[in-house]
Amino acid sequence: MLRFSFVPMFAFWLGLFSGLCTILMQNPAPKDPSSTPIAQEKSCSQVTPSTIVRTTRKDKMEGAVEENIRRWSIEIKNSSGRKHALAHYFRAENYYVIGKYDEAMRDLEAVPNLAKPVRASFIARINNGLGQYEAALTELGHNNYGSEIRAYALLKTNQVKGAIEECNKSIKQHNANELTYLIRGQAYQSLGENQKAIRDFTKSLYKATIGDESFVDYQSSQNYDTGTEVRLLHNAEVYQRRAMSFARTGKSTRAMQDMKQSALLGFSAGMDAGVFEAGMGAVPQ
Repeated sequence: MLRFSFVPMFAFWLGLFSGLCTILMQNPAPKDPSSTPIAQEKSCSQVTPSTIVRTTRKDKMEGAVEENIRRWSIEIKNSSGRKHALAHYFRAENYYVIGKYDEAMRDLEAVPNLAKPVRASFIARINNGLGQYEAALTELGHNNYGSEIRAYALLKTNQVKGAIEECNKSIKQHNANELTYLIRGQAYQSLGENQKAIRDFTKSLYKATIGDESFVDYQSSQNYDTGTEVRLLHNAEVYQRRAMSFARTGKSTRAMQDMKQSALLGFSAGMDAGVFEAGMGAVPQ
Protein backbone atom coordinates (compact mmCIF):
# COMPACT_ATOMS: atom_id res chain seq x y z
CA MET A 1 0.00 0.00 0.00
CA LEU A 2 2.84 2.38 0.82
CA ARG A 3 4.42 1.86 -2.58
CA PHE A 4 1.22 2.77 -4.43
CA SER A 5 0.71 5.82 -2.20
CA PHE A 6 4.07 7.48 -2.69
CA VAL A 7 5.37 6.45 -6.12
CA PRO A 8 3.17 9.01 -7.99
CA MET A 9 4.29 11.86 -5.71
CA PHE A 10 7.91 10.64 -5.93
CA ALA A 11 7.80 10.61 -9.75
CA PHE A 12 6.14 14.02 -9.99
CA TRP A 13 8.65 15.82 -7.75
CA LEU A 14 11.64 14.01 -9.20
CA GLY A 15 10.57 15.02 -12.70
CA LEU A 16 9.93 18.59 -11.64
CA PHE A 17 13.33 19.02 -9.96
CA SER A 18 15.18 17.27 -12.80
CA GLY A 19 13.54 19.62 -15.32
CA LEU A 20 14.34 22.68 -13.23
CA CYS A 21 17.97 21.66 -12.87
CA THR A 22 18.24 21.10 -16.64
CA ILE A 23 16.84 24.58 -17.43
CA LEU A 24 19.17 26.27 -14.96
CA MET A 25 22.24 24.48 -16.32
CA GLN A 26 21.33 25.45 -19.90
CA ASN A 27 21.04 29.14 -18.99
CA PRO A 28 23.98 30.13 -16.78
CA ALA A 29 24.51 33.72 -15.66
CA PRO A 30 28.30 34.35 -15.73
CA LYS A 31 28.06 37.46 -13.53
CA ASP A 32 26.68 35.38 -10.66
CA PRO A 33 29.12 32.60 -9.59
CA SER A 34 26.30 30.64 -7.94
CA SER A 35 24.54 30.38 -11.32
CA THR A 36 27.42 28.74 -13.22
CA PRO A 37 26.93 25.20 -14.62
CA ILE A 38 29.27 23.76 -11.97
CA ALA A 39 27.36 25.41 -9.14
CA GLN A 40 24.03 24.34 -10.61
CA GLU A 41 25.26 20.78 -11.01
CA LYS A 42 26.27 20.76 -7.34
CA SER A 43 22.85 22.15 -6.39
CA CYS A 44 21.07 19.45 -8.40
CA SER A 45 23.11 16.73 -6.74
CA GLN A 46 21.85 17.87 -3.34
CA VAL A 47 18.20 17.33 -4.32
CA THR A 48 17.54 13.65 -3.72
CA PRO A 49 14.26 11.70 -3.88
CA SER A 50 14.55 11.08 -0.13
CA THR A 51 14.89 14.82 0.52
CA ILE A 52 11.81 15.59 -1.58
CA VAL A 53 9.62 13.00 0.10
CA ARG A 54 10.88 13.86 3.59
CA THR A 55 10.32 17.61 3.11
CA THR A 56 6.83 17.05 1.73
CA ARG A 57 5.89 14.77 4.63
CA LYS A 58 7.41 17.09 7.23
CA ASP A 59 5.45 20.06 5.86
CA LYS A 60 2.25 18.05 5.71
CA MET A 61 2.57 16.79 9.25
CA GLU A 62 3.52 20.15 10.74
CA GLY A 63 0.58 21.75 8.94
CA ALA A 64 -1.76 19.14 10.39
CA VAL A 65 -0.40 19.68 13.90
CA GLU A 66 -0.79 23.46 13.60
CA GLU A 67 -4.38 22.91 12.52
CA ASN A 68 -4.94 20.69 15.55
CA ILE A 69 -3.53 23.38 17.84
CA ARG A 70 -5.83 25.97 16.27
CA ARG A 71 -8.87 23.75 16.77
CA TRP A 72 -8.02 22.90 20.38
CA SER A 73 -7.40 26.58 21.11
CA ILE A 74 -10.94 27.35 19.97
CA GLU A 75 -12.25 24.48 22.10
CA ILE A 76 -10.41 25.84 25.14
CA LYS A 77 -12.10 29.25 24.71
CA ASN A 78 -15.56 27.78 24.23
CA SER A 79 -15.64 24.96 26.77
CA SER A 80 -15.57 24.35 30.49
CA GLY A 81 -15.15 21.50 32.95
CA ARG A 82 -13.86 18.18 31.64
CA LYS A 83 -14.04 19.24 27.97
CA HIS A 84 -11.91 22.27 28.78
CA ALA A 85 -9.31 20.11 30.54
CA LEU A 86 -9.26 17.60 27.68
CA ALA A 87 -8.74 20.38 25.16
CA HIS A 88 -5.69 21.57 27.11
CA TYR A 89 -4.37 18.01 27.26
CA PHE A 90 -4.78 17.35 23.55
CA ARG A 91 -3.24 20.71 22.63
CA ALA A 92 -0.31 19.77 24.88
CA GLU A 93 0.08 16.52 22.90
CA ASN A 94 0.26 18.48 19.66
CA TYR A 95 2.75 20.98 21.04
CA TYR A 96 4.85 18.00 22.12
CA VAL A 97 4.86 16.53 18.60
CA ILE A 98 6.49 19.67 17.14
CA GLY A 99 8.89 20.10 20.06
CA LYS A 100 7.23 23.07 21.76
CA TYR A 101 7.82 21.66 25.22
CA ASP A 102 7.26 24.85 27.22
CA GLU A 103 3.83 25.30 25.66
CA ALA A 104 3.06 21.63 26.26
CA MET A 105 3.97 21.94 29.93
CA ARG A 106 1.78 25.02 30.37
CA ASP A 107 -1.18 23.16 28.92
CA LEU A 108 -0.43 20.15 31.09
CA GLU A 109 -0.52 22.35 34.19
CA ALA A 110 -3.99 23.52 33.16
CA VAL A 111 -5.37 19.99 33.61
CA PRO A 112 -6.07 19.92 37.37
CA ASN A 113 -7.21 16.34 37.90
CA LEU A 114 -4.73 14.54 35.68
CA ALA A 115 -3.73 11.20 37.18
CA LYS A 116 -0.19 11.17 38.57
CA PRO A 117 1.08 8.31 36.36
CA VAL A 118 -0.25 10.08 33.23
CA ARG A 119 1.37 13.36 34.23
CA ALA A 120 4.65 11.61 35.05
CA SER A 121 4.67 9.82 31.70
CA PHE A 122 4.04 13.03 29.79
CA ILE A 123 6.83 14.86 31.61
CA ALA A 124 9.13 11.87 31.02
CA ARG A 125 8.42 12.03 27.31
CA ILE A 126 9.40 15.69 27.30
CA ASN A 127 12.59 14.79 29.19
CA ASN A 128 13.38 12.18 26.54
CA GLY A 129 12.71 14.73 23.82
CA LEU A 130 15.21 17.07 25.48
CA GLY A 131 17.77 14.28 25.86
CA GLN A 132 17.37 14.30 29.65
CA TYR A 133 17.07 10.53 29.98
CA GLU A 134 18.05 10.23 33.64
CA ALA A 135 15.40 12.81 34.50
CA ALA A 136 12.85 10.76 32.54
CA LEU A 137 13.70 7.63 34.56
CA THR A 138 13.44 9.57 37.82
CA GLU A 139 10.07 11.01 36.80
CA LEU A 140 8.65 7.58 35.98
CA GLY A 141 9.94 5.96 39.16
CA HIS A 142 8.89 2.33 39.55
CA ASN A 143 5.27 2.56 38.45
CA ASN A 144 4.04 0.31 35.66
CA TYR A 145 2.98 3.14 33.41
CA GLY A 146 4.98 4.41 30.43
CA SER A 147 6.91 1.23 29.73
CA GLU A 148 8.13 2.26 26.26
CA ILE A 149 9.18 5.66 27.57
CA ARG A 150 11.24 4.00 30.30
CA ALA A 151 12.69 1.45 27.88
CA TYR A 152 13.80 4.20 25.52
CA ALA A 153 15.46 6.15 28.33
CA LEU A 154 17.21 2.99 29.51
CA LEU A 155 18.47 2.32 25.99
CA LYS A 156 19.79 5.87 25.62
CA THR A 157 21.67 5.59 28.93
CA ASN A 158 23.34 2.35 27.78
CA GLN A 159 21.23 0.18 30.10
CA VAL A 160 20.55 -2.16 27.20
CA LYS A 161 19.52 -5.24 29.13
CA GLY A 162 17.20 -3.14 31.26
CA ALA A 163 15.57 -1.80 28.08
CA ILE A 164 15.06 -5.34 26.79
CA GLU A 165 13.53 -6.43 30.10
CA GLU A 166 11.16 -3.46 30.04
CA CYS A 167 10.04 -4.32 26.52
CA ASN A 168 9.62 -7.98 27.47
CA LYS A 169 7.34 -6.92 30.29
CA SER A 170 5.13 -4.96 27.90
CA ILE A 171 4.96 -7.89 25.50
CA LYS A 172 3.98 -10.33 28.26
CA GLN A 173 1.28 -7.94 29.44
CA HIS A 174 -0.01 -7.59 25.85
CA ASN A 175 0.69 -3.85 25.91
CA ALA A 176 3.32 -3.90 23.18
CA ASN A 177 3.10 -1.63 20.18
CA GLU A 178 5.35 -0.57 17.29
CA LEU A 179 7.65 1.29 19.60
CA THR A 180 8.13 -1.68 21.90
CA TYR A 181 9.55 -3.78 19.08
CA LEU A 182 11.52 -0.89 17.58
CA ILE A 183 13.25 -0.18 20.89
CA ARG A 184 13.92 -3.84 21.66
CA GLY A 185 15.20 -4.32 18.12
CA GLN A 186 17.63 -1.43 18.61
CA ALA A 187 18.76 -2.97 21.88
CA TYR A 188 19.43 -6.36 20.26
CA GLN A 189 21.19 -4.61 17.39
CA SER A 190 23.52 -2.81 19.80
CA LEU A 191 24.41 -6.19 21.33
CA GLY A 192 25.21 -7.66 17.91
CA GLU A 193 22.17 -9.99 18.02
CA ASN A 194 21.07 -9.07 14.53
CA GLN A 195 18.72 -12.01 13.88
CA LYS A 196 16.69 -11.06 16.94
CA ALA A 197 16.83 -7.43 15.85
CA ILE A 198 15.50 -8.33 12.39
CA ARG A 199 12.58 -10.24 13.94
CA ASP A 200 11.68 -7.28 16.15
CA PHE A 201 11.96 -4.72 13.36
CA THR A 202 9.75 -6.93 11.18
CA LYS A 203 7.19 -7.17 13.98
CA SER A 204 7.31 -3.40 14.41
CA LEU A 205 6.56 -2.89 10.72
CA TYR A 206 3.72 -5.40 10.91
CA LYS A 207 2.06 -3.70 13.87
CA ALA A 208 2.37 -0.30 12.18
CA THR A 209 0.84 -1.70 8.99
CA ILE A 210 -2.23 -3.16 10.70
CA GLY A 211 -2.71 0.12 12.55
CA ASP A 212 -2.33 -0.93 16.16
CA GLU A 213 -4.53 1.48 18.13
CA SER A 214 -2.08 1.60 21.02
CA PHE A 215 0.43 3.48 18.84
CA VAL A 216 -1.70 6.45 17.84
CA ASP A 217 -4.13 6.59 20.71
CA TYR A 218 -7.60 8.05 21.15
CA GLN A 219 -6.36 11.62 20.93
CA SER A 220 -5.68 11.24 17.20
CA SER A 221 -9.38 10.59 16.59
CA GLN A 222 -10.05 14.04 18.05
CA ASN A 223 -7.45 15.65 15.77
CA TYR A 224 -6.97 16.38 12.12
CA ASP A 225 -5.40 13.01 11.28
CA THR A 226 -1.63 12.85 11.70
CA GLY A 227 -1.59 9.14 12.51
CA THR A 228 -0.71 8.01 8.98
CA GLU A 229 2.24 10.37 8.74
CA VAL A 230 3.53 9.29 12.15
CA ARG A 231 3.43 5.64 11.07
CA LEU A 232 5.21 6.33 7.79
CA LEU A 233 7.99 8.18 9.57
CA HIS A 234 8.20 5.30 12.03
CA ASN A 235 8.45 2.78 9.19
CA ALA A 236 11.16 4.81 7.45
CA GLU A 237 13.40 4.45 10.49
CA VAL A 238 12.59 0.77 11.00
CA TYR A 239 13.44 -0.10 7.39
CA GLN A 240 16.77 1.73 7.79
CA ARG A 241 17.62 -0.12 10.98
CA ARG A 242 16.57 -3.49 9.60
CA ALA A 243 18.74 -2.85 6.54
CA MET A 244 21.72 -2.46 8.88
CA SER A 245 21.05 -5.84 10.51
CA PHE A 246 20.50 -7.53 7.15
CA ALA A 247 23.85 -6.13 5.97
CA ARG A 248 25.60 -7.36 9.11
CA THR A 249 24.26 -10.87 8.54
CA GLY A 250 25.42 -10.96 4.91
CA LYS A 251 21.97 -10.47 3.37
CA SER A 252 22.97 -7.64 1.05
CA THR A 253 19.98 -7.97 -1.29
CA ARG A 254 17.49 -7.65 1.56
CA ALA A 255 19.51 -4.77 2.96
CA MET A 256 19.33 -2.90 -0.35
CA GLN A 257 15.58 -3.50 -0.59
CA ASP A 258 15.06 -2.01 2.86
CA MET A 259 17.34 0.94 2.08
CA LYS A 260 15.28 1.73 -1.01
CA GLN A 261 12.03 1.48 0.93
CA SER A 262 13.43 3.73 3.65
CA ALA A 263 14.51 6.31 1.07
CA LEU A 264 11.08 6.19 -0.56
CA LEU A 265 9.52 7.03 2.80
CA GLY A 266 11.96 9.90 3.28
CA PHE A 267 14.25 8.58 6.01
CA SER A 268 16.50 11.17 7.62
CA ALA A 269 19.62 10.21 9.54
CA GLY A 270 18.54 12.80 12.11
CA MET A 271 15.41 10.86 13.01
CA ASP A 272 15.29 9.02 16.27
CA ALA A 273 12.88 6.79 18.14
CA GLY A 274 12.08 9.71 20.42
CA VAL A 275 10.25 11.36 17.53
CA PHE A 276 7.68 8.61 17.56
CA GLU A 277 6.84 8.81 21.24
CA ALA A 278 4.03 11.18 20.29
CA GLY A 279 1.80 8.12 20.06
CA MET A 280 2.37 7.05 23.65
CA GLY A 281 0.28 9.63 25.45
CA ALA A 282 -2.71 8.49 27.46
CA VAL A 283 -6.09 10.15 27.66
CA PRO A 284 -6.88 11.55 31.11
CA GLN A 285 -9.91 9.93 32.72
